[in-house]
Amino acid sequence: RSRNMRRLDPIFSNVQKAATGGEDRHELNAEIFRVVADWYHYAILELTFTKDFQADPKWIASELGITVSEAQLAVERLIELGLLNHEEGKIRKTHKNITTANKSQTSSAQRRRQKQVLTKAIFSLENDPIEERSHTCMTMAIDPNNLNAAKELILRFNRELCALLENGQQERVYELSVALFPLQKN
Repeated sequence: RSRNMRRLDPIFSNVQKAATGGEDRHELNAEIFRVVADWYHYAILELTFTKDFQADPKWIASELGITVSEAQLAVERLIELGLLNHEEGKIRKTHKNITTANKSQTSSAQRRRQKQVLTKAIFSLENDPIEERSHTCMTMAIDPNNLNAAKELILRFNRELCALLENGQQERVYELSVALFPLQKN
C-alpha cells in the first residue's frame, strides 16, 4: 500500500467505528424534525464544531446568508429542543450525529428540507469553484430488486464519508446530498 494510504489508516479506523454505530447518534421523531427541517438548523448545529464559531446571531447569519432573526430563532429553538447546549455564553451541539427516526416514509418536512438542499446544491454548482465542491451524476439501467441494497450502501457511504471528513480540524460546514431516482416513468 502507498504511503498516502497508510497515512489514512487511523482515519479509516475511525470511519469504521462511525459506520458501525460506535458514535453518539440521536434520532428525531417526525414532530421535532418538522420544527427544525429548514437547512440552516443543521448548519447551525455543525457550525458549533468549527474553530472560529461565535454564539452570536449576527455572526451566524453572516456565515450562512440568513437573517439575524432567523439565526436567533433557530438557536433558541435548538436549545429548547435540547439539540444545542448553552453554557457560559457558548453553545454546542449536544449529539454528534442527529438523524430522523423513520427512514421508510417521507414527510412534507423531509421533502421541504431536500428541496432546500437541492436548491443550495444548484447555487453551489453555479457559484463555488470546483476545488471547493463535487457535483457528480451517473445514469444507469438497473434491476429494481437491488434498490433496498443500494439504499443501505448509500447510508453506509454517507456515514463513512462523514466520519472521514469530520476527522481533523473542522473549519467549514458542508452538505452532502446523494440522490438516486428514476428517470423513466411507469
